[in-house]
Parts: sequence; structure tokens; C-alpha cells
Amino acid sequence: MDKEQALHAFWSSLNIPAYEENSVPDGTAFPYITYQKMSGAFEDILNPTGSIWTRKASWDDADGLKTSFESVLGYAGRIFKIDGGYMVVKRGVPFAQAMSDDSDKMIKRYVINLTIEFLTAQ
Repeated sequence: MDKEQALHAFWSSLNIPAYEENSVPDGTAFPYITYQKMSGAFEDILNPTGSIWTRKASWDDADGLKTSFESVLGYAGRIFKIDGGYMVVKRGVPFAQAMSDDSDKMIKRYVINLTIEFLTAQ
């Protein structure tokens, strides 16, 4: 699995659709995740964000998905095996920030901040 595939697999780990933030198909149903596609070299520290999108009257579904990501990462982060090395994913600061959408009050969004380090030769 290369770096881009590993990022997509991580963001897809909650078993809801995940899309690179500039590639969300028109008419995509909620819930879904968007994420920044980034890559780096050995020991580069990256700070990508992703967003959890739900459309409900309450925050319950969005809160549950955010909590699931917290569980995936744990407190110390996770190390994923990728082609030529490893990808280390940790919580960024702040980990999650709740956002609203002025165009639709039913849309609930969490922006997730991560720290990613690629331990690879390239």
C-alpha cells in the first residue's frame, strides 16, 4: 500500500465513504468524510485535516463518528505498515472542532486535525 492508499484506508476506517476534499461526487449522501491528500519525505511532519459530515437535527451521529476516530488512534496514535516503511498517525491539537454550515442548519461537521509522519525512504 502506497502513501495515498494508506491515507485513504485510514480515513475510510469507519466504513463510511471517504473522499479527497476536492473530489466529492455531486449528490453524495450523508454521512461521509473528506480529507486533505498530502505526502511527505522521511521525517517530514504533516498536519492534514479531514471532516466528518452528517446531516441530522442533533450532533449524536457526528459525535459518535468523532469518538470512533479517537478510538482508532488511541492516545498514542497508530503506526501503519506501508510500502517502504511506515506511516505514523497521531491526534493533532485540537483533535476535533465542531463546525456548522450556514447554508443548511442540519449539517453537522467535525474538522479532525492529525499529525502524520512518513518513515519511508521516499
